[in-house]
Amino acid sequence: MNKLFENVRQREVIRSVIKDIIKVFKSNNDGEFDLPNYLYEDEMVYEFPKISDPFSVELIIEENKNIRDFKINGEYREDDTIVILIHYNPNKKRTIAYDLIGELNEIIAHELRHGYQNSKGYFDLGDSEEETPYKYYTQPKELDALNFGFKRMSQITKKPIEVLVNNWFDKNKDIHRLNDEEKKDVINKILKYKK
Repeated sequence: MNKLFENVRQREVIRSVIKDIIKVFKSNNDGEFDLPNYLYEDEMVYEFPKISDPFSVELIIEENKNIRDFKINGEYREDDTIVILIHYNPNKKRTIAYDLIGELNEIIAHELRHGYQNSKGYFDLGDSEEETPYKYYTQPKELDALNFGFKRMSQITKKPIEVLVNNWFDKNKDIHRLNDEEKKDVINKILKYKK
């Protein structure tokens, strides 16, 4: 398949999923939603032939008045489900859409990359033993997915990837739990990662 065509199709997949997530986010406060089924009764999975294996999204939305604006996290499960968790400050719900869309581009691209890794057998995505945060973020499968996701976010936001990666690691210290030296090394590895 032509590389340009493949990149255009990947963007379509990401855009389609984000459009659905934002539609659910705007019309609900809290809850768990299975996409695409929640929006389209007859559809249990997203299907984009030749681009990705069928997958679903488990969207979890939770209000949290103790955060500034929002926090988002994701996980790819081996049953081809992408889990997206959005914590948001309800007082900021109407003003965070643009930034939320930017971060969703990173996380959906990241998790879809894990699905691609899994379908091609590039990396073992199974549950591994308990790892330190540093070991987790420096695994080839994570560096590959992080680099892929942040490049996507950079394309959408028109901001340099270096700025986006640094901002994410500054904002999400509670998620990554890296000390300053580890954070600097992980960021460097993400930016220099070559597929």
